[in-house]
Amino acid sequence: MFLDHIITKDHAFLEDYNNIKTHLQYKGGKIPRWYTFLKNNITINPQGRLIFDLDKPIIQNPTAPRPPIPPIDADTLHHPKRSQQWVASWAPHLSDIVYGKLLSTNNFPNCSPVSYMEHWVYKDISASSLYTTPQDLQGIATTLAPFNDLEFFTDGSYDSTNSQAGFSMGYGWTTSNLSNCNITYNGSLQYFPSSTKAETMAILTALVVCPEFGIITIFTDSQAAIDSFHKSKNLHTISPRRFNKINNNILWSSIHFIIQTLSLKVKLSKVKAHSGNQFNDIADIQAKLGRTQPIPTTIIHDHLPNQTITLNWNNEIPLDKDVRKCVGTILDYRRLDNHLNHPSLETIKDNTKKLLINWTLSSKWFNFNGCNDSTSPLHTKDVKWRIRCSTLTLPTLDIMNRNFPLLIKDRTQCLLCDNHIESNNHLWECPKNYDIIKTIFIQMGDSLIKLLNTHADRLSLVISDSIKYSQTFKWAYRSDPIHPVAILLLKSYISNDLLGIF
Repeated sequence: MFLDHIITKDHAFLEDYNNIKTHLQYKGGKIPRWYTFLKNNITINPQGRLIFDLDKPIIQNPTAPRPPIPPIDADTLHHPKRSQQWVASWAPHLSDIVYGKLLSTNNFPNCSPVSYMEHWVYKDISASSLYTTPQDLQGIATTLAPFNDLEFFTDGSYDSTNSQAGFSMGYGWTTSNLSNCNITYNGSLQYFPSSTKAETMAILTALVVCPEFGIITIFTDSQAAIDSFHKSKNLHTISPRRFNKINNNILWSSIHFIIQTLSLKVKLSKVKAHSGNQFNDIADIQAKLGRTQPIPTTIIHDHLPNQTITLNWNNEIPLDKDVRKCVGTILDYRRLDNHLNHPSLETIKDNTKKLLINWTLSSKWFNFNGCNDSTSPLHTKDVKWRIRCSTLTLPTLDIMNRNFPLLIKDRTQCLLCDNHIESNNHLWECPKNYDIIKTIFIQMGDSLIKLLNTHADRLSLVISDSIKYSQTFKWAYRSDPIHPVAILLLKSYISNDLLGIF
């Protein structure tokens, strides 16, 4: 619907809803809430007189071409809002690029593919002043020295996959109440990554450039950072043992030390993320840019009065988290590294480097108990099977020959194909097992489609395509060779491709 549909031709009154209905495809039903809201908020009398004047006249052209409604057809793929992708196309009549989000796509026989997209207007929100290195903080502090009342928008960015170049954590902020030009800053972080830690560093670097006796308001979209700020005010009154159980204790000690030293009055306010706030969007962009900074920001904490005890791992990494849990996590990673370095698990290690395995969900699957009784013999068998599959220790002929050379001697050829040595890897790749495995994956794919159609809030065509075109199941529906991610599932590992379906 366009503006000329709801405003009269003299651009002075809100159009009566009976006249608006003539432009609608479905003319039944009661008056919608959006019309009632407009009439209550932008008109001054029952006749619909607008409370404001329009600077530009509305061009009335009922015969102007409107975007056609996408046809409802089985060959049309509709993209739900959660899965809409950004697209860009060249508009010759504008000599510019048009950006938008994909609404639907169809490809009818003997016709060119057609995509319908929602047009988004590009808005440049880049700041006029950009600081990117830690040394610039002193210059920013000098610039902000004359100001007593400052407002900051801060944000942190954490990419758990670390798919882009740089560090997994970045932070950034921008001032919002300076009349001439607002100042931005960003940086990167390393060690013990989390979104809250990145947000906390953004708050710290914003406070460190503030003038003495300043009144500071910080807007952040992280409620966890706000809660931690209030909980950490009394760090100096607790014991060192409890102090070292607080996450990011070095950063919070530094923040309260800065506030006390500069005599600042600080207020933290919550702002909704991705709500269209211009300054919050700038802070979000700065945080993402911060991940690309080559030199991560570090805190020299030796002089902090509240930081009485700080343990360093390998004389390099300060432990600013719960020490017991932190050391336990490090040892778990060490055990996992030793486990993956075993010669028999070389393929699993390679798949881990390629980011094919989702270790978080795989770990939950290894510990999943489908039985009500924790001591069930059936559960014991399930766990035994998962362990042997994932560690490639199923009793195949090569392992039996190694463990029982007198019992199974010089007989390691596959009993099915008789062409390769029967190993844990060959077990799933044997041509004689292909039809059985393919049938099972097709049954699993069909069952998953039915399950998601029943419980998921997505179109059935999208669900079917997302499963049948995923690497985990596509090979089975097309009778292609077994894909490596499907073999990972056979070995009891959950792949990122399988997670991507949901």
